[in-house]
Amino acid sequence: LMGSPDDEPERTKAEGPQREVQVPPFWFAATPVTNAQYAKYLAAVPQAREPQFWREARWNDPELPVVGVSWDDAQAFCTWAG
Repeated sequence: LMGSPDDEPERTKAEGPQREVQVPPFWFAATPVTNAQYAKYLAAVPQAREPQFWREARWNDPELPVVGVSWDDAQAFCTWAG
């Protein structure tokens, strides 16, 4: 089910209506994509955009998960990664 039930405490209107959804099969990695992995993609694909927080020290440690990636950029990364 997607959405919260009408009687959930602190529920907002944006969380409903509750409904049944089906998600098509997809791959899910055992670990998040790291900044080091994403850096290889950026080096290999010149037209790829840097993630939103790429240059912020708080978020750019090579072993941290990459953050600030749009849906379209994530899809392009996945296509590149195979």
